[in-house]
Amino acid sequence: MNRSPFIALAAAAVVAAVAAPGRAQPPVTGLCGVSPVIDSLLGCASTTGSNPNPPPASGSQATTTTVAPALPPAPPVTRSPTRPQYVPNVLLVRFRSDGPRATALLRRLKIRTERRIPQLHERALFVPERNRTAVLKALRHSPLVTSIGRDEVLHTMAVTTNDMWFGWQWGLRLARFTTAWEEVRGASIVVAVLDTGVNSSQPDLRPGNCSILPIKVMGANGTGDLATVADGIVRATDLGARIINLSLGGPVGLDVLQQAIGYANSKGVVVVAAAGNSGVSLPQYPAAYPGVISVAATDPSDRLYPWSEYGPWVSVGAPGCNVAPVFSGGYGEFCGTSSATPLVAGLAALVLSAQPTATPTQVATAIERSAKHIDAVLANGRIDAAAALAPLTRTILPPIRITNWLTGVLTTAARSRSYIRTIGGGSVIATLRSRGTGALSLTLVDSLGQRISRSGRTPIVLRRQLAAGSLRVAIHGKRHGRMAYTLILSYLAKP
Repeated sequence: MNRSPFIALAAAAVVAAVAAPGRAQPPVTGLCGVSPVIDSLLGCASTTGSNPNPPPASGSQATTTTVAPALPPAPPVTRSPTRPQYVPNVLLVRFRSDGPRATALLRRLKIRTERRIPQLHERALFVPERNRTAVLKALRHSPLVTSIGRDEVLHTMAVTTNDMWFGWQWGLRLARFTTAWEEVRGASIVVAVLDTGVNSSQPDLRPGNCSILPIKVMGANGTGDLATVADGIVRATDLGARIINLSLGGPVGLDVLQQAIGYANSKGVVVVAAAGNSGVSLPQYPAAYPGVISVAATDPSDRLYPWSEYGPWVSVGAPGCNVAPVFSGGYGEFCGTSSATPLVAGLAALVLSAQPTATPTQVATAIERSAKHIDAVLANGRIDAAAALAPLTRTILPPIRITNWLTGVLTTAARSRSYIRTIGGGSVIATLRSRGTGALSLTLVDSLGQRISRSGRTPIVLRRQLAAGSLRVAIHGKRHGRMAYTLILSYLAKP
């Protein structure tokens, strides 16, 4: 019986790529508690080619071996659309400055804002068809507007699964993750999965030292709009993700999506995206954007699956049929570039674990240059985890500075907010800005208990040499009512 994956299309494979194979783990009882890192980020209250039969145990005279059922051929992979689809009556508009003047313009035109991405000065606007001509004319003539586009529908690089238990993961062995695990077992790296959501009770979210940050941007039907995905990328970046996994895409892509990718890269975030399942060389986005590691799907013989996208715009290939949890509670075969992409995201997590100060370009270079050459039209070959890590365990890369842009609102009921980051020793710069004239206080406390605090009207800027380890940042409002704020936190990544 064919069933859909129970968790987000990427989450289980990301965990598999950075976790020790075969380790039993306790169940997860909620997103709060998945890991201390995620608790702090989410503000929680204080056709396979493997042998499906496992080998018999050695050293025993009479053993009973449970044999996994053989998997039948994988069902057809759902093809990715090659023609763009758009969200009805929605325009994406970028402003030179998304402030009061932009709001006044939209109010005058009687336009409703569906989604706002202040970091990119971008809004998704609902414009009824009957008013579209007049609204477009007004926006195009406004000096406040820099670009206007349509909101594209993006699709998960969807797959079909077989609800059959499958014990061995050929892709992890072929890409030498088992060898890589002997060298690096993960660090406090946050991998954001932007997809249909994550089932937090899934025990596969427990293995390894890396953490999954779920950002729901797609509906249960596997589709979502481009503005929501762009907003999710910005949100994951601001929440401290070091890697973003995008097992989704569309045939056109718009400037706002590329701007979101650029925003993530500028904050030190590695972005990995699925190349698509149409079996053609047509670029899919965001995979084809600069600054993205794009991923095709390869089989056990190191050939591209016939449904995988290909071309010189595709960065690497990775095993494209893997094991994932399914609705029944068991495990099944999971095929598609959506399945291949999390393996590369997992490898990026291992690279960052070996060299936490590596930039996105350095991570991509380590993965791409170490890829094994195969007979396929790709910019590089099929990933090799052990080869990617080998030079990093001997090379010290220069430290990088990470900058987080964090936004929030203080209210009468919730007058304080706090954030926790893991930092390297050195200079920390925190800048707090807010709307309105009310006073705020900003406090930093490092791992040694060293405390620095300042109160008053914003902007408030704190600069201090702080110890490596955990950094707690607290914001407190001194008056009743709502107050929106932006916190810019700059620090050195922990080696």
